[in-house]
Amino acid sequence: MLSDEFASSFHFLPVSFGLFNGDIVIVSAYEDYKELLGRRVERINGFPLGEIAEKGRYILPHDNDVFLMSSLMSHLLFPEFLEAIGIGRKDGNAVLSFSGGDEISISPDSYDEYSSEPKSYLRQKFPDTLNIEDNFSAMYLPDETALLVNYHSCSEMDAFPFPDFAAAVIALVNENGYEKVVIDLRYNGG
Repeated sequence: MLSDEFASSFHFLPVSFGLFNGDIVIVSAYEDYKELLGRRVERINGFPLGEIAEKGRYILPHDNDVFLMSSLMSHLLFPEFLEAIGIGRKDGNAVLSFSGGDEISISPDSYDEYSSEPKSYLRQKFPDTLNIEDNFSAMYLPDETALLVNYHSCSEMDAFPFPDFAAAVIALVNENGYEKVVIDLRYNGG
């Protein structure tokens, strides 16, 4: 997490990105841009994901390509990063090209503006299956034959050590006869 003092030296785009099925997707946006949530971005400033990743490879520390792509998605929010990898624009704006051929130019804001602006999130468009409060959790899905396990962090929680959690998940599966266990690693940085 960036300190306020450090973050104030950067600019922020009004949308942020995630990687889904190998595509850049808008996962959060200012309220004024919420219609962009879930849209697939084919190019940023004319560059496709493959070229962006190749340019980012030389700046972003990473152990593997999965971590590189995760880190890349969080850095695309900063026009300064786009400039550092050679795809920035002189005006600081970002031109997003979407599948279907349409484009939009978005302007960055200061940290103060960005942090105070209300945002919408892609995950709010779907049933809440994300317990971001805990490192790991389990919950029933609407399909009574499935159990969802969220595994966000490989860190212990003092109140619920992982071996106790694993035993509780096994007990839930055995007691309720689940046919499927879905393990959600989307927000686990690896």
